[in-house]
Amino acid sequence: MNTRVGVTPLILEQGKVFPIVYPREKHPLYGTVEVRKVGCATQRLRVGTQEIAKGVHARLECNEVEPSIMPSDYQPKLPESTAIQQSGKTVEKASPFFEMRLRRVIELREKGLITKQEASEIRDRILDEL
Repeated sequence: MNTRVGVTPLILEQGKVFPIVYPREKHPLYGTVEVRKVGCATQRLRVGTQEIAKGVHARLECNEVEPSIMPSDYQPKLPESTAIQQSGKTVEKASPFFEMRLRRVIELREKGLITKQEASEIRDRILDEL
């Protein structure tokens, strides 16, 4: 809570957003994600289980950033793609974002929070987005 965890695209573990133990003074930050970028207005988003399952998408309002702020050779680092099995065939170039969502569905199913049918439907929706 209230710590920098990386650059986008980013996969956050649920415990980073909803820690089990946290200082009392950080209570207002519980369940929030703050997105910052140089030259843009900071955006603080309150997230819940639906946002965690679907993923958080934020659109920042930005001013034009002076070229001197960014190095001329700047290349944003994107996470490596991951392959996922889909009905016997491999889907190439699935982002870690989709993998995280699929793993979350498995976790929810294993904990008994969703039925096998619900897990299958959610999985199909996620794979259709690829």
